Amino acid sequence: MSGGAHSDLITMIKPGILVGIIIFLLLSWLLFYQNIYRLWGYYVTTDEDTLAQYLVDHRLPVSDCRKLMHLERGAAPSVSEKRLECVIRYAAIVKDPSICELLMPSEYGMNCVGGAIHEQPCWLAMDRSVRWTGGQASLRECEKKDNKRSAEGNLCCHVARVRSLKHVNDCSPVANRQDMFDQCQYAIAMKNHDPSACTTIVNDNIRSACDVQTNALIKDPTLCSDCLKPLE
Repeated sequence: MSGGAHSDLITMIKPGILVGIIIFLLLSWLLFYQNIYRLWGYYVTTDEDTLAQYLVDHRLPVSDCRKLMHLERGAAPSVSEKRLECVIRYAAIVKDPSICELLMPSEYGMNCVGGAIHEQPCWLAMDRSVRWTGGQASLRECEKKDNKRSAEGNLCCHVARVRSLKHVNDCSPVANRQDMFDQCQYAIAMKNHDPSACTTIVNDNIRSACDVQTNALIKDPTLCSDCLKPLE
């Protein structure tokens, strides 16, 4: 091989070696980064859902969500956001709204409660309509008597009126259905930012959600973007 050809070969090899060295150093640094944080007790992951499930399965406290760690890259969610999402997921898995107090007062905390609360009998929509098993009605329809509406529909209509109308704050018409009564009291508490309305709720999960959210609203009334202003 001539001297010129040998020189060209070296010139071609050198960039390849340099790239290889850079990749090796990056991988070594990444491995060191992960291992050192693991030694310190952190969970090196970007999957907050899996971490939350792991913590629940191993009966570890929700505070361990603060130990989530990963390399922040560009527009990807930050470590802080991932930790908050871990708490939200943990609360949703164990169905414990009281956990969401860790995030209050914030929109994260309000959303956390939404995932941790048990399903309620009436589905109240943002347009003030209400749905129940086998039917639905607008607020205007709920204001009118309808002999074709089921008994459950009538109860849900009352809950919808309590939620949307400023002057309707009586849950006695639904007192014979405990789940309806609980949802009705919850609606009063949220509408009036009044934690005292939560005290008569029997279901522990619903009462906890009510307490957490209404107390947060007292601290910051602007928190609930999904809360409707009551109509006169």
